[in-house]
Amino acid sequence: MTLEEAKALMQPTAVQHLNEMVSESIVIDVSKKSACDILMSALCRAVTEEGVIKKTSLNEYFIKMLNSATNTLSQTKLGDLFELLHTKQPNVVCIFTLWTPNMDDTINEWVFKTTTPTFNAMYEFIIKHFEITPQMIREKLSEKLKHTIANNVAQFALKYSMASDAEKAEYVVSITTITRLVNMMGYIITCEFKEV
Repeated sequence: MTLEEAKALMQPTAVQHLNEMVSESIVIDVSKKSACDILMSALCRAVTEEGVIKKTSLNEYFIKMLNSATNTLSQTKLGDLFELLHTKQPNVVCIFTLWTPNMDDTINEWVFKTTTPTFNAMYEFIIKHFEITPQMIREKLSEKLKHTIANNVAQFALKYSMASDAEKAEYVVSITTITRLVNMMGYIITCEFKEV
């Protein structure tokens, strides 16, 4: 009997267990990472032994990225990750939750599972919900960050607010910008990968 014939006789869970047993051990060491954005932090937690993402679901690119000092994950890379994950783990999603300052209540939640995620709707909600203006950004964000960073975030907010819907769709909003605005207002945003 060949190996393929033996595999054909096994239950799918037994085949998966066999593959995990005979595959080479994948080592992911996130100790080099510091000051990660909330998305990269969530991914690092998700690939731990207790996490929802199985190391065998990742390719060499993502393993190298997790073992490097890279501390951010863009919406494009999140899409690439979902494209890869959904071949082996189709039920994995990424959930962002906007909380009240004491984390007693959820204000909003965004669930991402598509291979083309965009953070624009999250950004727009936060701008509208907190009635954030470029002037407010310059004043409040300058208290905690360098003036150049606050000014860049304020300029982005101004350009975005003046853009048409078609133009807004072309803007790439970083999760770092969103986190800065939420923190500026004294609220909390969290991120986690879950299997649903």
